[in-house]
Amino acid sequence: MKVDPSALRYVALSPHAEGLAQDMYQALWSFIVCVVVTVGVSLATKPMPDSALTGLVYRLTEVPAVGDVPLCQKPLFWAAVVSAVFIALNIIFW
Repeated sequence: MKVDPSALRYVALSPHAEGLAQDMYQALWSFIVCVVVTVGVSLATKPMPDSALTGLVYRLTEVPAVGDVPLCQKPLFWAAVVSAVFIALNIIFW
């Protein structure tokens, strides 16, 4: 498009396309090409056995029990701390 601005009508499928249309249609064509390549590669390759995927995917990985951990090592505690700090900063800098 930078070399020949009139080529935008081929990408956007309209001779009246503007600059924003170029961005939108380039994203659309990139998405379509990505989906076609992904489906093509998926159909052309052999699936990996479950034994090779153990430890890589959640469904095939055994999740160990957490057991008793201190409060400061729980993610919910830190989520509450971060939320409290966020709310306090919003009130202070309102």
